Amino acid sequence: MQPFITVPKLDWIPTELYFTLPIFIFILAFVLKTYKRYLDNQREK
Repeated sequence: MQPFITVPKLDWIPTELYFTLPIFIFILAFVLKTYKRYLDNQREK
């Protein structure tokens, strides 16, 4: 019988996620910065 409550393992997290997550955060920050600059340009007109 295995215990009902088990210690969560990190096996369900794919290894590719650790490589793509920083890239995804970098792209997200770049998009937000570009969008903010676009809003500032729209406000000046």
